[in-house]
Amino acid sequence: MSIRARAVAVVAALLALAACPDQVDRAAKQRIFSPEEPPKAKLAAAEPIDVDKLAQDGDLTWRVLAMGAPEAFERIGPFKYTASASYQWSFGKDVVAFSEKRSVDQASAAEYVVHTENDKDGGLDVIRMSDRTFARSKYHKFRERKRDRGQSDLVRDDAFAALHSAQSLLSNKLALTRDRVEDVGGRHAKRFGLMVAKEALHSLGPDPWKLPQIQYPAGGPDQPTKRRADFVNLRQPKDVSGTVWIDVETGVPLKVELTATVAAPGNETDDFATLTLKIESELKPVDKVEVAAPAEFLPDQDRPTGVAAALERFDMRKPDAGGAGEPKPKPSEGDEDGEN
Repeated sequence: MSIRARAVAVVAALLALAACPDQVDRAAKQRIFSPEEPPKAKLAAAEPIDVDKLAQDGDLTWRVLAMGAPEAFERIGPFKYTASASYQWSFGKDVVAFSEKRSVDQASAAEYVVHTENDKDGGLDVIRMSDRTFARSKYHKFRERKRDRGQSDLVRDDAFAALHSAQSLLSNKLALTRDRVEDVGGRHAKRFGLMVAKEALHSLGPDPWKLPQIQYPAGGPDQPTKRRADFVNLRQPKDVSGTVWIDVETGVPLKVELTATVAAPGNETDDFATLTLKIESELKPVDKVEVAAPAEFLPDQDRPTGVAAALERFDMRKPDAGGAGEPKPKPSEGDEDGEN
């Protein structure tokens, strides 16, 4: 090969090597500076829902009954949601009951007010503004959360998910039967009856966490643990009755009245653990929802005062700037300064 041919080959190779990083850089820049993908709720709300097909399409039924607050807002606008739920577990002579009330006032995608309370004297309030979050438990003052990390969204989603929770407890076998057209709160809605389907309407697929099989002691789990595991793995819906009203224009559930019974096998005597569930909820679209910071609230804290007080009580305070890592000695009796 001549010197000229070798030079041409070297130049071509250098140009090829230089082009590769340019292509990678261009692709990276395109990803970085491309328009941000819309939120999942906005994308989901862009898909129309044919309410007439709800009773025949299991996947569509599951999607509507599992609709969350963000998608409901994108579809119907600001709303006020209220729900009450009661649960009663019975196994033989043992009976445990629990009831709660929930409300969600959704003003925008990032602004809402959540309130929950139950018959065990517990409760929680969350105020989420576009750039600020405040929360309190019952009988406590509001405290600002400057590092919310999505916790307020989880509380809101859980408070809004009364119908979705019932659907999950019924092993995704909550089906609809067509009834008639009615007006709910001035909106055109289709009324559906609730029933138990023979098979799950929607499969969630394999476990995304891929958790290993639970390992129990040699003698097996204790009875309470076995009872809970049997209820989770072997429960079957026995009876469902009620009504749900779906907005014709948006596909958002406007009102729900549900009573259901779920049973799971117990021990060798063929006893059954039974859960009776009752849910009532209503979603009212409104023109505007006011969301404002509470009149009084405590500032955010890096370390709760209770923990700080306990550490100081046992002389486990942070070392001073001089680097002294030894705890400060306790003052002797009658010597407030701690000096001899």
